[in-house]
Amino acid sequence: MAGNPQNRTWYIAAPFIRASDDRWLHSFVRSPWLAFRVVPAPYDHDRSRRTTGGRQWLDYLQHSVRLFSCMWRHGNPDRTGIITSFPQLAVTAGLLKQITGCECTLVAWLFNLGEIYSGTKGKLARLALRRVDCFVVHSRHEIRAYSEWLGLPESRFRFVPLQRAFVERSHEENRADPFIVALGSAHRDYRTLVEAVRLTGHRTVIVCGPHAVAGLDLPANVTVLSNLDLDACHRLLQEARLSVTPVDNDRTASGQVTVIDAMMFGHAPIATDCVGTRDYIEHAVNGLLVPPGSVSALIEAIETLWNDTELRSGMGKAAMRYVKHDLSDEKTARTLAELLESF
Repeated sequence: MAGNPQNRTWYIAAPFIRASDDRWLHSFVRSPWLAFRVVPAPYDHDRSRRTTGGRQWLDYLQHSVRLFSCMWRHGNPDRTGIITSFPQLAVTAGLLKQITGCECTLVAWLFNLGEIYSGTKGKLARLALRRVDCFVVHSRHEIRAYSEWLGLPESRFRFVPLQRAFVERSHEENRADPFIVALGSAHRDYRTLVEAVRLTGHRTVIVCGPHAVAGLDLPANVTVLSNLDLDACHRLLQEARLSVTPVDNDRTASGQVTVIDAMMFGHAPIATDCVGTRDYIEHAVNGLLVPPGSVSALIEAIETLWNDTELRSGMGKAAMRYVKHDLSDEKTARTLAELLESF
């Protein structure tokens, strides 16, 4: 780390930033050494899709070209930095840095791979990602996993808890017709959840892409919804009695956003004990962790919280406090500033 920070402008590219005045973590940074310039995304980023296709990769590459062009127009690339969000932009920005020989500093925020790739795809990704100066990951396990995959030292990686802009609760629980809600498509283990709620009989709403439940024999108490916007998902979370996030992935992080959103609205989430959940759920304090693929353990966790209002409320309040104070924009922005000032 540098002993004395130097003035530096950071150029930001994120698929979810669509206008130059959109707010993100940089909006909360208070540092005399740091300035920011946003390069908005000219495309829609669909996080529910299973894979990134050729059209999407072209979008990310064009976004990175715009990013580098903006940096070259406005400053000295050797004294500037780039912050990307999501691995696809880290790959395309790393590739351009490799091709152009640019010496700008590249920070890959929200570096969360759905899977660790092998073969030609893995080789190309490793070639491009070697030009990333710092990977910010949101589970501790990913530091070693990605370090080994990329052949890079663990010092190139940093764990930062995934922040969420806090949203106040605006809907009450549906006590007249209580239900369980499960959201998300990436690496979900809905087979285990469906078998568990088939036996409990509790009404359950699953929100996911159709591929996530393909081939499952759904009982009458399970409803599947797709293509809901964020507001609709948040409403379901608030109206549900329980939030369950079953995950089938112990190599990379899945399920974090759903778990954090559930906690934000006062749920004690039930989730699979895996890479994506261990850093956020403290078992029996602000949620319940269950072993992967265990129908019996999931039933026990569901019945424990479903039938104990006091326990559910107490753990839910602890979960909400955790999100509000530990995963806030303000706290994470201070971590971001500290990281950027170290270059």
